Amino acid sequence: MTRPSGVDPCQPHNGGVPELDPAVLAFYCDRYDEDQRLVSSPHGRLEFLRMQPLLRRYLPPPPAAILDVGGGTGIHARWLAQEGYESACSTRSQTMS
Repeated sequence: MTRPSGVDPCQPHNGGVPELDPAVLAFYCDRYDEDQRLVSSPHGRLEFLRMQPLLRRYLPPPPAAILDVGGGTGIHARWLAQEGYESACSTRSQTMS
């Protein structure tokens, strides 16, 4: 398989962190509200509720420390903290944190 010419999005840039396409960043920061999607739409609510037992299956019981990498605004880190986990959220976007 031949790769298209240009920058490989999987290769590190800027100190080891891949560049995020500005259009993708703008979409998620300016036009898309993940928290609202997960609590207001039927499909989003189902996804949010279904994620909880899946995570509980693999996580140690509380109290335990959890790092939600790429967690955006922290919607999952919040419910984990409410259940007794020491929960922290890390995201690349300054506007989503």
